[in-house]
Amino acid sequence: MTTLLLLYCAASPSKDSRSSSVELNSKSRLRLAFKKYSLQKKSITCATMGAFGHLIFSSCVLLTQALNSTVACYLILYGSIVGFYTWIFAFCTRAYRLRYLFQLNQFKVKYSRMSEEERLTCLKDKNYRWYVTHSQKDLTRVLRIPYLVYALSLVIILIITIPSNLHAVHTLNSCSTIWGASVLLGMFGFFIAFLSPLIIYCLKNNPDAHGIRTELWIITFFGFPLFLLYALFFFKISPVQVDPTKYMTRVFAPANWVVFFTSIGHIVSVVVPLLQYMPIRMPCIRYIVFIKRRRAYANSSTENFDISQLAPRPTSSMSAPLELTMESLERALADPDLMHQLQDLAIRDFSSENLLFYEKYLNLVDRLKTEWSIPSVSYRFDKSSLAENDYGGILHRHIPDKLLPDFIDFYEQFIRVNAPFQVNISYKARNTLDEAFDKLYRKNPSLMPCRRNTIRVNDRVYDTHMFPLGNMHTSPTSRNNSSTSYKKDTSTAITLALFETARVEVCWNVFNSVYPKLIEIDN
Repeated sequence: MTTLLLLYCAASPSKDSRSSSVELNSKSRLRLAFKKYSLQKKSITCATMGAFGHLIFSSCVLLTQALNSTVACYLILYGSIVGFYTWIFAFCTRAYRLRYLFQLNQFKVKYSRMSEEERLTCLKDKNYRWYVTHSQKDLTRVLRIPYLVYALSLVIILIITIPSNLHAVHTLNSCSTIWGASVLLGMFGFFIAFLSPLIIYCLKNNPDAHGIRTELWIITFFGFPLFLLYALFFFKISPVQVDPTKYMTRVFAPANWVVFFTSIGHIVSVVVPLLQYMPIRMPCIRYIVFIKRRRAYANSSTENFDISQLAPRPTSSMSAPLELTMESLERALADPDLMHQLQDLAIRDFSSENLLFYEKYLNLVDRLKTEWSIPSVSYRFDKSSLAENDYGGILHRHIPDKLLPDFIDFYEQFIRVNAPFQVNISYKARNTLDEAFDKLYRKNPSLMPCRRNTIRVNDRVYDTHMFPLGNMHTSPTSRNNSSTSYKKDTSTAITLALFETARVEVCWNVFNSVYPKLIEIDN
């Protein structure tokens, strides 16, 4: 029931904050959006898979204690093989997904900011080779691999177990619950002795913004004492030492400790996120929490508070404090220190492409200002002040030939479908840019970058995907030639206005994901 509720909360439609013009400063509204976003980032598929395994395993264990020994034998055996194995695999899949996404985003930011010369020095670096290999893969397909491995391994296990079990029953003319209990002991022991330390070690440097690592560590922490209790009950109070009928009805079954373990995992990964999300979603609960906080604040005394005990707030180049507004976010994105903090949060949020997009965009705008000899002053993109900050139509001026290849690189890396760092924008915004660049490529074939879908890492075949923020599509000579051959044409002209919708939508992505976290840290 809780899993179905989690699925509903994560998949239910909600108002898009981009289309609403009211209550943009509402902390509860932003908090609700972030919590829902966090639920989706935690991988609902893994949580559902773990809940399904817990349901099968716990049901089989509890029914084992209520039915006769023959039926109980099959229940405990196949409940362990199917249910507990599914739960363990879901747990490991969550750890694998966290480590993979964190590493990919971390290396994406690290190597994207390097110059061409710096990247060439990293050719033998194993981390760089890993990044080059995995940055070309479809992320959705990569994250589906564990589920294919699970299905294949489960089929193999059942192919081995079913004939072996039937042969043993036919030979001995009986089925003992000790078989399933021994299998369960071995699986639980393998998880505690090998998988748990390995997962703790692998995730020690992979913090995330959604509490996935914390959940995995909490579950692992409870696993050690519960395994000791299970082993104690298994060896000291076993079906061999007591009457099987009394064992099933009067003795606390050892497998119950494993049920407690999977139940804790279900509570931590499903129930707790729901309890954090539902009070924000339901107005009545939100109102009760608000009243309690107001009473607690009213009862608190500040008469003896010494303001000198406050730690000094870190300063940045921004004079205005951070607020939950788009204007404040745009100022933060233009501040190098705050941009660095946002990028660090984006790595933990697995959405570093949004900040890379904006960082590259601002860099291109600065280069345009230099090319057009526009003073480097604060530049605002919001529509309310567009007229007074347009600088003689900066958004609608044609991109100079000298910088056009850089904007082509920018489009190829962030905008087009299946781009290496494709940002999440609407179809309308992407289609507008696709049509403009397709028309540009048709009239000027020399500007079209060479697109290759594969990279041979050992042979070091360089591709544009390897250098997402660099100018590596063509050599400097060919760039000059292509720029020279380009003729100004109003029907194929590229302007900043074409990127404006995409820029605004990416800005909203940041606003609804990592920016509230930055304000929380700042406060």
